[in-house]
Amino acid sequence: MSSKGLKISKENEDVLTTESKNMLVDSDFDTFKIYKSGTLTLNVPEETLQEEEKEYTATYNHNLGYKPFVLPYVAVNIGNPATYTLNVSTSPIQYEVLTPYVVNDVANFQIPPGPFGFGPNFIFENIKVETTASQLKLVVGRTTYLLSGNQVKFTASQANLYYTIFYNQADTEFDLLS
Repeated sequence: MSSKGLKISKENEDVLTTESKNMLVDSDFDTFKIYKSGTLTLNVPEETLQEEEKEYTATYNHNLGYKPFVLPYVAVNIGNPATYTLNVSTSPIQYEVLTPYVVNDVANFQIPPGPFGFGPNFIFENIKVETTASQLKLVVGRTTYLLSGNQVKFTASQANLYYTIFYNQADTEFDLLS
């Protein structure tokens, strides 16, 4: 134990002599350091697509100069967690998102990104959360592969991501013992 730093021991333990396992806080050990917590909201417009791919992005500029550790972990290309209906008997086909959705609700699950198919038609709507050296990105992608002449009308929707960005770098080892 070093002689300098912040230390808080458990009740009835002497902070100067107790073992590390009896500390509530000990600055000798690495900890997650919060940079920013917030919400990213992405409003995706109503649109009709045929044989197209579109992406919509909301960003937060952290400008840390490195890829920070971010929570929640979100699997790449999770399926849209929103409640939706798919009506294939209309023209255009209706893909209706019934509620705004929170990405965190499914953040730790590996959900297949679709496709939602009927015959030779496929409809994808997926979500990605990406971190770069300067930004946190929430991306909603829409892809349609349809028979000639078919279209899909997507309703407007809203995706929300509640995030915490840490000063800790995501691409370096986190050592709880040093």
